[in-house]
Amino acid sequence: QMPIVVRFVDTESTIREEFLGFALCKEGTSGRALAELILQKLSDWGIELSHLRGQGYDGAGNMAGRLSGCAAMILEEHPKALYIHCSSHCLNLCVVAASKLTPISNMWSTLLEISIFFKYSPKRQEKLKSVIMAGDGNNQGKKKLVDLCKTRWVARSTALVMLEAVFEDVVATFESISTGTRAEWNAESQASAASLLRSLTSFAFIMSFIMTARVMARLHALTISLQSSSLDIIRACSQISSVRESVASCRTDERHQSWFEDAVALAEKVSRMYSVYKPLSRMSRVY
Repeated sequence: QMPIVVRFVDTESTIREEFLGFALCKEGTSGRALAELILQKLSDWGIELSHLRGQGYDGAGNMAGRLSGCAAMILEEHPKALYIHCSSHCLNLCVVAASKLTPISNMWSTLLEISIFFKYSPKRQEKLKSVIMAGDGNNQGKKKLVDLCKTRWVARSTALVMLEAVFEDVVATFESISTGTRAEWNAESQASAASLLRSLTSFAFIMSFIMTARVMARLHALTISLQSSSLDIIRACSQISSVRESVASCRTDERHQSWFEDAVALAEKVSRMYSVYKPLSRMSRVY
């Protein structure tokens, strides 16, 4: 099935976006088959095809291919329906490409493992909740971690913010599970908790985590705005330019030093509070 959404300016000059319905792809998902299906469905719904002024898809070959993609097929019949690669998807691809750096990729993998560790075990979730509730009170409204979105990477900034807020509680939970008795936790839970505790309290992880969280925070508002149904191209270009300048301003020694100090502060806090692993013991010479 293929969802079809139209974007238009109504009689009151308001930009609107409306979901029209799903189209069943009986003839396959080639560019030509999808183009014919889209045009047929729009015609069936009473939309005047001569008024088409744009197309927006992701960058998949069957949609965006220059010669045989869906957009090219529609453009042949309606020359004013220019194709634009979804800006939010482009931003997502940029984040994916940047995340291929080994330290960042390892950090994301660890976060995914942490998310899975708690997600599929109500007992582990309850343990984390109890540790958070027993804390200093600042994080009692945050009782669980946010899952990592598998497709919209920019949306992962919410998960980073949440983890940073309860970082010490998560470490305490892993330490409690890994050092608990077999009557409380099975061998698998204890082994996984011990492994994740080592990863979570390593300085390489903490530094990558802090750096990624700070950069992603600058992208979060933009990715939400780019998906707004009322956003016009003038405001979109302005917001993109602002974010590009904001990200570019991060490439200074002062900004990097600030992030490094944030990472050291978090690592030292964890090292002081918990006895099993001392993440700064081997990194003190670097600092």
